[in-house]
Amino acid sequence: MKKYGIFLGRFSPLHNGHIRVINKMKDIYGDSKSLILVGSCANKIDLSGKLFFTYLQRKHIIQAIFNNISIVGLPDFKQFDYDPNFTQWTENMWDIIKLRFEDADVNNVVFFTSDEKDTYFFTRKNYEIMICPRKSEDESATTVRQILISGHYKHLSEEEVEGKLLSRCEPKTVPLILQYFKENVDKRFRNDIAQSEK
Repeated sequence: MKKYGIFLGRFSPLHNGHIRVINKMKDIYGDSKSLILVGSCANKIDLSGKLFFTYLQRKHIIQAIFNNISIVGLPDFKQFDYDPNFTQWTENMWDIIKLRFEDADVNNVVFFTSDEKDTYFFTRKNYEIMICPRKSEDESATTVRQILISGHYKHLSEEEVEGKLLSRCEPKTVPLILQYFKENVDKRFRNDIAQSEK
């Protein structure tokens, strides 16, 4: 039976931990049977939370390394209060997966993750998972976002920010991460000014 690998994450931004998982998925299933699902694709940027980049920016950063794997956005489903089992969100996810792999189902899809905490949803649904554990606690998007924020508030110099990112992210992606972060901060700043002038 044909099998497929799926890696679902926010990728805000892509870092070495994500890259390791994607490479493992590629090693097992190849580019043509692998899929990267970018979550929260319809959400607005939230520089105080987990979403520092738009969907298209995150996709572009991923494509700087993985341009032969399908990358598809997965929107959040907002009515979790009325859908505690994530039924609607799960249906949406499978609809999107089937757009890429028509014959995909729970029997031939393996979901990849780097964090034991991220397995809750998949194990609850009895989906097959493959965990590629983090090599260190620094291997997280949270750490990368904290570095970006520290640079923004001048706790770190531009050189320090770049150096810290280079140790956690693929060098090809660092200029994109810095560029998009700056654009998004500048845009928020302009929006805040526009709001205050109303």
